[in-house]
Amino acid sequence: MKFKKMLLWVLVLTILAFPVNCITSAEAPQLSMETYVWDASKQANSLANDFEIDDTLTVRIKTDSAINLGGLQIKLEYDSAKFKFVDGSHSYLFTDNYASLMVNTKKSGIISAVFDTTKASNSVNGEFLTFSFNVLGFSADTTADFKLTVVSAFDSTADHNKINLSGSTKTVNLKVANVPADFITLVEKLKTVTAESATDIAAAEEAFAKLTSQQKLAFKQNPLYEVFNSAKSRYNAKVEEAKNAELDKAAKAFVNDNPILKKDLNKVTVADEEAINIVASAYSKLDAVIKNRLSNDIKNKIPALEEALESALQVADFKATYSKIWTLPESDFLFSPGDSIGIVTEAAMIADTLSDMSKAKLTKEIAAIKALKEKLDAVIDADAKQKAIEADAAVYQKVWLKVLTKNVNNVSLGDKTAIELAISEYGKLSDEVKEYLKPKYENLLKLLATVESLEAISPEGGSGEGSNNGGTTETIIKTVTNTKENIITKYLKKNMTKVIYWLLILLAVSVICAVYSYIYHYKLKKKLGLTDENDAEEAIEV
Repeated sequence: MKFKKMLLWVLVLTILAFPVNCITSAEAPQLSMETYVWDASKQANSLANDFEIDDTLTVRIKTDSAINLGGLQIKLEYDSAKFKFVDGSHSYLFTDNYASLMVNTKKSGIISAVFDTTKASNSVNGEFLTFSFNVLGFSADTTADFKLTVVSAFDSTADHNKINLSGSTKTVNLKVANVPADFITLVEKLKTVTAESATDIAAAEEAFAKLTSQQKLAFKQNPLYEVFNSAKSRYNAKVEEAKNAELDKAAKAFVNDNPILKKDLNKVTVADEEAINIVASAYSKLDAVIKNRLSNDIKNKIPALEEALESALQVADFKATYSKIWTLPESDFLFSPGDSIGIVTEAAMIADTLSDMSKAKLTKEIAAIKALKEKLDAVIDADAKQKAIEADAAVYQKVWLKVLTKNVNNVSLGDKTAIELAISEYGKLSDEVKEYLKPKYENLLKLLATVESLEAISPEGGSGEGSNNGGTTETIIKTVTNTKENIITKYLKKNMTKVIYWLLILLAVSVICAVYSYIYHYKLKKKLGLTDENDAEEAIEV
């Protein structure tokens, strides 16, 4: 029983559902699309299904039958890599009434559009919406779809009843323009570019200029386009590379042709002067671009060589002029310090003006010059001091000449006061002058002792000069004096021959010493290169 009831209900539901299925299966009105291409020669759109790069493609939406249409919302999908949306508009069918079309393209590859009209009764039959696109690039023949979807639609009645509309899909063919094979062959040659590829590049550029705009656009999608496009820059790089190679070659030749550039600066001599002048002159004449190819070490080496040469010339000149100072015995200079100090001082002053490099090469020589100058200065200072001592001594001797020339044999009582004053003044002299006059001072003391002895035996301590004290003192003095004179006279008479003999020997020795001194002094002057006219006289004085 239950089974029968179930079958009955199934039968009823099947009968009730049949009309509904019939209704839903009935085909709804459809919006279809047609595509057009802009024909520049006709200045008009032409119906087309094949498109090339850079074409203007127009999609026109139309109804397949008359529809009472008040408005609708649609979505048109496309490949944004192949098409670029330009514009959208509604059809001329509604020019007598108010109609609007709002387009939203925020989402890439999707156009959302809302169409609306105020006409009370619209019977739409044909094209009524238009969307324009630019065809973008593609590398090979292909197809592309435009998919139209009706989101919603309503009629133009006051109730705006919903209309069941379906969308559609339109497939178009995208064709790559044919690029001439001979042009492709020219481009193929440019895969490898050298500094000699200028002719091949020019031929390819000339062939490219003869292509149509569609062929050019099609070629830009070809992988060979990058080969063609980069050929010029690659060629320029090769040319620059070849140019740099030539410059490097010239720079290397400059270095190889001037081996002086490899010489150690510390070993540069006067003999290198010509080679250094040649390389300096050659460098000054080099092209600036070749100079730039030289290393900084080489560029800096040339002025360094010139500086080293200048130092070598300085050293050679210095040695040639003053070598005697450190080669001759030191005693030769110290023998005549007054004559030697001039050339030694000059050498020291010149040494101070030399470059640091020259000074480094003459370290020992300059040290020898300074050491000798210090010794000569010391000797000269000592001589000057001695002369000052002698001058002070001469003044003293001049003042007290009378008593200083006395001796124990001719001193008298009347000299006592002068002797005492001379001794007193001697005490006021400097120690150096005292030492110099010491023999004179000792003689004064002897004279004073003699005078005091005379005073002791003189009556009343008389002066011994012109006194008349019984004639005793005068007699004693005369007796002593006569006794001394007699002794000397007798000795001279007895030994006159010997005295004359020794005097002649002394005179001969003096002459020999004077001659030797003159000869030695002359030879010394010759060694030192001195040519003073008074040399001989100065030598004799020395």
